[in-house]
Amino acid sequence: MEKQQELIESTALATTTEQETKPARPDLKIGDSGVELADLDQLARFAKMVHRSGMAPKAMDTVEKIAVAVVMGAEIGIAPMASVRSIAVINGRPSLWGDMMLALCQGTGELEDIIETHDANGATCEVKRKGRSTVKHQFTVDDAKKAGLWGKGGPWSQYPERMMQMRARSFALRDAFADVLQGVYERQEAIDAGGGVVVTEVKESALCDVVEGLDDE
Repeated sequence: MEKQQELIESTALATTTEQETKPARPDLKIGDSGVELADLDQLARFAKMVHRSGMAPKAMDTVEKIAVAVVMGAEIGIAPMASVRSIAVINGRPSLWGDMMLALCQGTGELEDIIETHDANGATCEVKRKGRSTVKHQFTVDDAKKAGLWGKGGPWSQYPERMMQMRARSFALRDAFADVLQGVYERQEAIDAGGGVVVTEVKESALCDVVEGLDDE
């Protein structure tokens, strides 16, 4: 009986010592641009928090997907929460929702002007970057037909003018701000190019190891 009690006491002492010597995790910090993530551990903690909150978009249904979106966003200068809202991973490539592509270019302070026009035949976008020549692109009804998009179910049937506008804008902004956008597609453009949506998952990675270590927190 005494030996059993000694074993219990020694185990409790070892557990207490381990807890005392285990370094405390630094708190997540919030700066002018939102949450600031210093390392992989903080990234995993943030992703898990967002996942548990239920505030992530429907497609961001795992901690790993949220973390991947945050990493991809960081590479092109988007804050963590904005990345969760604005990035979709289509066929293994990051793409941007809505007007985020334009917002990134405006945020550089180098977008001098953007002129968008459209008529029954299509849309045109002209982008002027400071110190550079104007970049002009158009996307026409004929272009949409050649790509098999015209009359296609979904937004191409519901909002054809808007779709042509966004396609012309995407082409022009990527050419004028290649260093900023780094080849990132607009979300619908990525879907059309790939023929379907496949959200990237992270498996057997260091991130998954960190996430699994947070399961009991």
